[in-house]
Amino acid sequence: MAKKQQPEKTPKWLRITGWVILGLNALCMINSAWFFMGQAKFPFLGWIFFNACFVAALIWIAGFVFRFRWLTAASLPFLLFFGGGGLLFFPWTGYMITAQISHIVMMIAFIHAIVDAFSTRGWKQEVFGLIGGILVFTGFMFLQQSYTRKHPELWERMGMPAYDVESGATSQADSLKRAE
Repeated sequence: MAKKQQPEKTPKWLRITGWVILGLNALCMINSAWFFMGQAKFPFLGWIFFNACFVAALIWIAGFVFRFRWLTAASLPFLLFFGGGGLLFFPWTGYMITAQISHIVMMIAFIHAIVDAFSTRGWKQEVFGLIGGILVFTGFMFLQQSYTRKHPELWERMGMPAYDVESGATSQADSLKRAE
């Protein structure tokens, strides 16, 4: 009877790289907390929903630190959407450059999680983690989108065009229509 193979230990270079990524993510998280809570004076719930990057990075960090590969895998939908999507959604000017640095670091964490998954065994827990992450991500997105649409004043605190609940457009899109 064949012996069941255990997941391999993460290679040393990948662990060291992970700690560097963790440090960069932590710096980005501190910076975002300072901006949202200190500068823009967001309420706590507003900060969590408007800066979902914090949630995404926190899930990855918890999975990495506690060596829960399932949790690291669960962070993948969050990292991809908020990190990769943030690179496309937010402007590359002014103070938003610091947000874009955070998005880049999140994508590096995403790549790290993928490389770690392929360099070790233990697919079962990673697949379950990914499926669980997708389910939690779906619920989080519903709550997050609902909250951000109900609070257009918080968009303006970020220096972004506010979302119009009735028309579904941003004030920037509305101002472009008026200019025509």
